[in-house]
Amino acid sequence: MEFVLLIGIILGFLFTLLITPIWIRRAKLVGLSGKDMHKLDQRKVAEAGGISVVLGFILGVLFYIFLKTFYFKSQENLIEIFALLTCVLIVAGIGLIDDILGWKIGLNKKTRLIFLIFASIPLVVINAGESVVFGINLGLFYPLILIPLAIVATSSTFNFVAGYNGLEASQGILILSALAIATFLTGTPGFLLFYLLWPFVS
Repeated sequence: MEFVLLIGIILGFLFTLLITPIWIRRAKLVGLSGKDMHKLDQRKVAEAGGISVVLGFILGVLFYIFLKTFYFKSQENLIEIFALLTCVLIVAGIGLIDDILGWKIGLNKKTRLIFLIFASIPLVVINAGESVVFGINLGLFYPLILIPLAIVATSSTFNFVAGYNGLEASQGILILSALAIATFLTGTPGFLLFYLLWPFVS
């Protein structure tokens, strides 16, 4: 079933490639643009471009779920996949709100932190992952503390590397490709879609 992942990745990539120029034109048309702080001429660029990436990501994941359900007749890990998808959508929504409000207004650190804790709820309610770490059963500490902490830490600190053009995407390719290999080797190929699709569509 691993080859289905490639179809989802290619589909997500092509959709993102198709929709991004359209988004750029529409965003500039409605004034959703700002200065590129990392170019000497500080040219105007479209804001909130991540929306096209997220749409491609969603399409790829849903296509994978479609084939998994209807063709392979399997519902394994579907709850976890939908919980992850919901988490990604909430984080993307927070990013969109921040982009629309702009650099000067934006979301302050406290508000962003509260929103990101909220984004972890889908994973908390299904008690995602394993609460036994290095032979120690962490019990409720794992879903109630460690999962929200992981979501807040990864989603907020990763955004800090966006200081220069392209740095965030290239870092994403390196980090998430390594995670994809680890996921494959541990025998949970269904989650490869999240690790492989995101950097390549971005």
